[in-house]
Amino acid sequence: MSTNFMISVLAAAAAATLGAGCNGTECADGTIEQDGQCVPASDDPSAANCGEGTVLGDSGQCESEMPPTVCGENTIEDTETIPGVITCVGTGGAGSCADPLPCPSAGANKVTVCGRLFDIETDARIDDGITASCDLDNPTDTGPCQLQISFYDALDFAGNPTGAAKLTPQNFRMDQCGRYVAENVPRPSLGFLGVAVDDHPDAPDDHRLTGVAFPVTSGQVRNNQSTYVVLESTNVAWSTDPDVNFGANTFVNRGVFMSIFRHGNDPVAGVTVTSNGSVRAVDDYYFTDTVATTRVNTAPAGPTGVNGSALLLGSALVEHSGTGGEPSGCVWPSDLAASIPGVLFFNPRIAETAGGAECP
Repeated sequence: MSTNFMISVLAAAAAATLGAGCNGTECADGTIEQDGQCVPASDDPSAANCGEGTVLGDSGQCESEMPPTVCGENTIEDTETIPGVITCVGTGGAGSCADPLPCPSAGANKVTVCGRLFDIETDARIDDGITASCDLDNPTDTGPCQLQISFYDALDFAGNPTGAAKLTPQNFRMDQCGRYVAENVPRPSLGFLGVAVDDHPDAPDDHRLTGVAFPVTSGQVRNNQSTYVVLESTNVAWSTDPDVNFGANTFVNRGVFMSIFRHGNDPVAGVTVTSNGSVRAVDDYYFTDTVATTRVNTAPAGPTGVNGSALLLGSALVEHSGTGGEPSGCVWPSDLAASIPGVLFFNPRIAETAGGAECP
């Protein structure tokens, strides 16, 4: 073997080694090297050459053996958490709008409130029929995501509804079904929690400030809380009814307490609202509607009609209840409430036994 031939062989081997170390292309399963690049293994149509999770497709290329990712209801595609992988991430919806949201427990000296929004005039749910969560910083022009729910010490709210300090839940979410969950709201020192609903500051101003209050204990979970709000158009209709005719000085402008007297879920006729144990015939108003779930036509004389509803003006922060129409063996409960200027203060009364249980 000549010296020149040996040198040529060594040089060729060295060049091959250098080329593999600097310019070599390593291709993953399911691909092959072609002109220095990895391409689908279409030039070698054999299932054996397709990598894990792929099969030889009709095109002669290796394809995923799973169908394309399609994210279902209440989920969206996430391609950032795992680059190159489509993951379906929940958007916060739960079942259908007919289902309540799960209501979590509450910690010591906290309260969890879970509920749903309703329209006072019609008793209808405020519901867009979509289970996706509201963007709390970007309200919609209509529907539940137009509204803002806030929590207060009810006694502070009664004294200063626009200046009372809000109680911030640990977690809060609301969805386009009009359902909400307020987890671990700080319990007010005197035990009366207020829930207020109005339009979000960045949404159209279609509603009036509406509040409800109830006593709460440490660690209480108050589930299925029906939370009502009144449209300004409803307030104007009540106030300009020919039998009332307040004009621009509307019920809400004056401040009005409202109650619906119910036996279970059914409104009760024949009830007269009371304030501090007394009837105030000059300040109470009722409805003449003939449909139990409609509250449109107001009248200056009672008692309650088929919708079981009453309005009371000019009442201080005292016990409010009713008299008349009590189911057999039952009474109307009495709770603190008030007529607060600029607010519709809503507190339904559910008939109960003398021992405080709901009336059977």
